Amino acid sequence: MCFGDFNEITCISEKYGAAIRPYKQIMDFRQTLVQCELSDLGFQGDKYTWANNREGSKFTKERLDRVLGNSSWIDMFEDHSVQHLATYSSNHKPLFITMQNKNSRPRKKRIFRYEAKWSIKEGL
Repeated sequence: MCFGDFNEITCISEKYGAAIRPYKQIMDFRQTLVQCELSDLGFQGDKYTWANNREGSKFTKERLDRVLGNSSWIDMFEDHSVQHLATYSSNHKPLFITMQNKNSRPRKKRIFRYEAKWSIKEGL
C-alpha cells in the first residue's frame, strides 16, 4: 500500500477550475501506476482532496491525495476503506484508512459447556 499527496490526477474529472492539466502529464502518471502494478483503492467522501483556497476564477480543487495498493495487498486486506475527511487548517484533506487482514477476522466464540462428570473423582 502506498498513500499520500501524489500531486497529480488520473483523469480530467479529478480537477475543477483554473487551467486544464496537460493530457500527456495525466497519461504519464496513469502509465506509472500501471508499471508499478498499483490500483486506486477508491474513497468515500468529497472527490477533491486539495484546494488552493483562492477565490473567483483562480479557485482550483483537485484529487491529489490517494491510496494505492497492489494485487497482493488487496488480496490480503480485502476489507478496507478510504475516507476523505474534512479539514479545517490545511489545504489537503486527511485520508482515513481502515483495513482488516482476512486472516485476523474474529472467530466465533465456542460455547463452554460444563460436564457434571468432570467433578466426580475416580475411585470414590
